[in-house]
Amino acid sequence: MLANEILGVCREGNDYWSTSAPKIQQIKKRLLASDQSPEEIFALVHDHYFQPLYTSLIGFLHFHGFGTEADKKVAFKWFQIAAETSDPATLYELGFCYWGGTGTNSDLSIALSLYEQAALGGFKLAQFSLGYAYFHGYGFEVNFQLAFQWFEKSAQAGYPIGQYYLARCYRHGLGTRRNTTKTLFWFMKSAEGGYIHARLKLAKRIYKGEGIQRDIHHSLRYLVASLKSDGSIPIVELEQILLNEP
Repeated sequence: MLANEILGVCREGNDYWSTSAPKIQQIKKRLLASDQSPEEIFALVHDHYFQPLYTSLIGFLHFHGFGTEADKKVAFKWFQIAAETSDPATLYELGFCYWGGTGTNSDLSIALSLYEQAALGGFKLAQFSLGYAYFHGYGFEVNFQLAFQWFEKSAQAGYPIGQYYLARCYRHGLGTRRNTTKTLFWFMKSAEGGYIHARLKLAKRIYKGEGIQRDIHHSLRYLVASLKSDGSIPIVELEQILLNEP
């Protein structure tokens, strides 16, 4: 059934539909590939409104105006209904709305409370977001130990940006002791997961031989991978990036 396929696309991978432009495009592409019109798809999904995951999907369709008029406030109401089941992903979705004031008034305290519920439920993006809030002092006092703990959970769950921030914690001794081996390990995991900043960091460390044998060709491999992800970096600036990327 198409609705089940769309839900599978929404929930797979390292990101989530509200925060990932590529994921949104992937979902829309799959929807448009159907022999059904957007309006028919919307009606099909809406027929399952009583099922929590479909309720969240209805919110997505309202959020992005697929098969219906785009309306962030209506989307927010559907996310509210879906979150009543305490499904971690929908709790995160609702928290994201409160965080940015999307379809409702911005309320950081409610957003973080929902993120925490989702994080405790094992949702890796919420775990990272909570760590990020502690790391930068959004809604909390800066607390590197708690930031480290949440980054570690999201990293172990396979979230590349969480892995990158965990590597930063090990590198600078934030919330934990400095550890060059673990710094390199988590930068590598994040780079392998496709996170561009991790690829740049790793390229720089390999290029300079920081904690690993210097290997220019290996370094360039990570840099080229970064360029494929972000075409805004000119080839002529390769060496400058390696030497100066913070």
